[in-house]
Amino acid sequence: EVIGKNPRLLSSGRQSREFYVDMWKTLIEQGHWQGEVWNRRKDGTAYLERLIIHTVTDDHNNVISRIGSISDITVQKATQKAITHQAQHDFLTNLPNRLLFNDRFEQQLAFAKRHKTKFAVIYLDLDKFKQVNDMLGHQVGDDLLIAVAERLSELVREIDTVSRFGGDEFAILVSEVDSIDDVTTLANKVMFTLSRPFLIDTHTVTVSASLGITLYPEHGADMKSLLNNADKAMYQAKRDGHNRYVIAGIN
Repeated sequence: EVIGKNPRLLSSGRQSREFYVDMWKTLIEQGHWQGEVWNRRKDGTAYLERLIIHTVTDDHNNVISRIGSISDITVQKATQKAITHQAQHDFLTNLPNRLLFNDRFEQQLAFAKRHKTKFAVIYLDLDKFKQVNDMLGHQVGDDLLIAVAERLSELVREIDTVSRFGGDEFAILVSEVDSIDDVTTLANKVMFTLSRPFLIDTHTVTVSASLGITLYPEHGADMKSLLNNADKAMYQAKRDGHNRYVIAGIN
């Protein structure tokens, strides 16, 4: 069915014209090319292939033909993507884990240094979460953490990151803020949202949260100092009576 036809009939339309211009430039200059290309099957479905093209020439270096070797790597890539996702996200809540949070933090720190902007970290811990586990069981506790993650995710912007660090500890990377007031506004929303009752299975569960806040560069110039100061501020909020926030260095 394909003999004698132009390979363009396999094109998925996902690659730009510039992609093919660069491919042919490399082929003409170097005689070979390899890379990943989205093509389509006979039924129209797209698949990802690894394509290796070699040029065949005669004794006078004239091009006789080009031979392409194709391997379908759609499943392989999907598996790699799934593994990467699992490595960077919390298994329970599907939020970014500490590894991905750290990576985004470093990116935000580099951006802030370059453009002289501010960003913040909110470190939070659920109040009396252990009592929920002890009284209602770990399944209810897990479902509560999932519900908390969903509420937190709904409060932040796309450029912000909500992460679960473990247990009932969460962190929010608040990107590109003008002042501490922007952060405390979000902190108040977090406390209000988390203090609303959760309906978990047949149980109505009420919790609250203690929050610690740090602002770059006022409360630290690197990840370690900003996170440590946010953690200390959070524990100060717990000592002060729960369901409140504390800004680092301010009692």
